[in-house]
Amino acid sequence: MDWKQLLASVIENLAWPVTVAIMFFLVRERVGQLIDKLGKLKYKDLELDFSKIKQQTLAVESIENDQKIERSIAIANPESKRVFSALEEQIFEAVDSSPAVSVLLAWSYVETSLSSAISRVNSEMEKASASPLQNIQFLERTGKLSPQQLELLHEMRTLRNKLAHEVSGELNIYPEQALDYANTAVELAKFLDGLDRKRKVFMLPRGEWVTLPDGFSEVKERSAGFWKYSCIDIPGTGLTAGVGPWGGGEEQFKYFGIDIEQQRKDGSSIVAELLIDLCYVSEEKLMLSARKIVSFDDVTRIVRFDLGNAVFEYQLQ
Repeated sequence: MDWKQLLASVIENLAWPVTVAIMFFLVRERVGQLIDKLGKLKYKDLELDFSKIKQQTLAVESIENDQKIERSIAIANPESKRVFSALEEQIFEAVDSSPAVSVLLAWSYVETSLSSAISRVNSEMEKASASPLQNIQFLERTGKLSPQQLELLHEMRTLRNKLAHEVSGELNIYPEQALDYANTAVELAKFLDGLDRKRKVFMLPRGEWVTLPDGFSEVKERSAGFWKYSCIDIPGTGLTAGVGPWGGGEEQFKYFGIDIEQQRKDGSSIVAELLIDLCYVSEEKLMLSARKIVSFDDVTRIVRFDLGNAVFEYQLQ
């Protein structure tokens, strides 16, 4: 091969790469504009998804405010003082540092609450479906969610899936959008957590007064201004027994009270109570604490009030 043939071969091999390079150089601005346009379309779709969620959230709030449906979801004010669970803390902490992660965590919270709600709504179902969509559809069939809540759940699920399947990881999510999503997800999860949850019913223990003084009658008047009350726990019962004098002005005692109560987080309920004339209480017992007046026999289950001049006994069943 002479030099002319070698030159022709080199030119032939370089022709297409050079042509492509020249063409790319000539249209580089248009290619850049096209890529930028595609990116903006993708980001715009994402913004529209967030916008839909926010609009649905506001629609739910508006309907509730108009009292057209029962209150079922409220969007939290991020400035309000609230106590968050560990997962909620993670969701809101990620809002600024990693908005996309915040959205994914928030939806996981909703998924978990959906599964729990399914288990309570349908006790015959061994476990909820692994598919959030099927769980949402089940609650839709049972009529447990409002149309607004259903649409909100579908929009949030769709957006979460778009984020989870975005391989480039370059989708822009603003902290404000993540915060809207997180607040809505947390409130939806709380609603689902309360769905068909049975309220605890506290049954008051039953019993009767088995020892009373002869001719005893309870004082009916309850006009005293204060009660110097003290109480002790009754072992193994979850109950307390209390005693103390009732007084009027200038600590002039008028009556004496004894009671048995069931203690709960939201207060206490009276199991048994008597208001007694002071004649049944000795002077040395009048100001003593419950610990020195009340005793309990765990075999007979009798609570004994020794007031000095008289004894009162209540037997728990």
